[in-house]
Amino acid sequence: MIEGYPVHGVVPTLAETQRIVIRGLSVKCVPDGMRISNLNLSWYIDAGDATASSASPKQYGG
Repeated sequence: MIEGYPVHGVVPTLAETQRIVIRGLSVKCVPDGMRISNLNLSWYIDAGDATASSASPKQYGG
């Protein structure tokens, strides 16, 4: 996982501030969003939620 902030320019990029390795983390992009899973937990981010301000992940599992 990479934490950072957007850098606007000719090509928008992410300025990395921290990198964390999380074993077993899975990210799958689907046509309508993204699913992030680890162990028995899963989060879904709808493509419509991905705005410049923030996304609202919905947690599944337990």
